[in-house]
Amino acid sequence: ATEGGARIHGAIELPFQEAIDRYIDRTHLKQPIHLTCPTPSEVVENRCKVEDKLVFMEQYVASMQSTVASLFEKVATVIQKLDKSKARTNLDQVDYDELASLMGEIDEIKAKFEEKEFVDIFIDATQALIIHYELEIARIQVRPIQNDDDRRLKMIDWIYAHHPWLFALAGIMEAELIVIRRRGIQSRYVHKAEFSEDGILINGHFYDYKNEIQDFEIELVIDGEAIFATTLIGKDSKVPFSFTIPSRFFNDQVHRISVREKSTGIILTGMPENRLLLSADKNKAQFMESLDVHYEQKNPSLNHDKSISFLATEDNLNDGKLIEPSV
Repeated sequence: ATEGGARIHGAIELPFQEAIDRYIDRTHLKQPIHLTCPTPSEVVENRCKVEDKLVFMEQYVASMQSTVASLFEKVATVIQKLDKSKARTNLDQVDYDELASLMGEIDEIKAKFEEKEFVDIFIDATQALIIHYELEIARIQVRPIQNDDDRRLKMIDWIYAHHPWLFALAGIMEAELIVIRRRGIQSRYVHKAEFSEDGILINGHFYDYKNEIQDFEIELVIDGEAIFATTLIGKDSKVPFSFTIPSRFFNDQVHRISVREKSTGIILTGMPENRLLLSADKNKAQFMESLDVHYEQKNPSLNHDKSISFLATEDNLNDGKLIEPSV
């Protein structure tokens, strides 16, 4: 009766009113709920309790995110060495003590999923994504071992499988940290991007829906380095700004690009951190065309052969058509 018309095999279909008449005990009367408003002193006390919890969560999430991100970088470095040595076909050239050490650190992170504090803060955000990776990891975990080479290959594959696992976990933690730091009041966002002669000119508007007249200092950050900063005077609810990415970053490397409030370190809503491969081989006309396609929503994807950048996902990095220089 309450499933919105969905038919469930084996269930009796009834109109909602008929179900109430047939099954509801009307002799039991519920007592009215009377709420008492807290006193001003109780409001202050409760706000202090909430802020204490937020401070604890912020410190805990920042610490965990730093630990996971650091381990991800270690794993990424080891994977680069494994790729360079073609480890799967040159098993004798692998430092298995190093792999075992990394596996121990990964296990320490996984053990956190059994701790109440970790579960309370992260599980709702992480479980759907992490289980996807865990199902792939489980295939490696149950793979039988017949000899030493099987054991070595299993160690190598275990490290490879946890590379995206750690990346996803660190990203989720970073997103939670941003939300906690906003404290529910951050309501600004960036939109639109245009090209300039010496790099990407990021044009946007700083929105203040509370229409507060105050100054905000924002900065362009690339790979954790503050490149430029500017002060916006909040006379109106919509304040324009521009940032240019210098040409030195067009070096065929993956860069993290973001715009954030300087005082709080909060990434502006609508401008999350993007990992982009800035190619030195693409020209201005090609990039302008890719922006026209993307930002006018003619095509929701930047991943085409005339784009100067693309999201640095594993699939895209393995796509030869995306990463080969255009001619």
